[in-house]
Amino acid sequence: MKKKEAGTTVSLKTEMAVKWTNLAGKLTYDNPDLTPVTGKKVNLLNTAGKVIKTSGTNKFGTFIFTGVNLNDADKVELDFN
Repeated sequence: MKKKEAGTTVSLKTEMAVKWTNLAGKLTYDNPDLTPVTGKKVNLLNTAGKVIKTSGTNKFGTFIFTGVNLNDADKVELDFN
C-alpha cells in the first residue's frame, strides 16, 4: 500500500470459504526506499464502515488483525493522525 491522505481505505474482496483467520500486511511510503510506515493505527472496517478491529504498524511497517471473520471484513484504513 502506498501513502495516501488520512483516512485512505483499501477494499478487500472476501468471498472465501474460510470464515475466521488472521489478516496481515505491510505498509510502506511511496519513495525509492519504500520506507516502512511505523507507529500508525490501522483499522479494519466492516461493510457498514464500522471499525471491527484495530491494530498498529511496527518498526517494519507490518500489522496483523487476529480472529478476523472474513464475512465481515471489508476495508483496511490507515490513520495518519
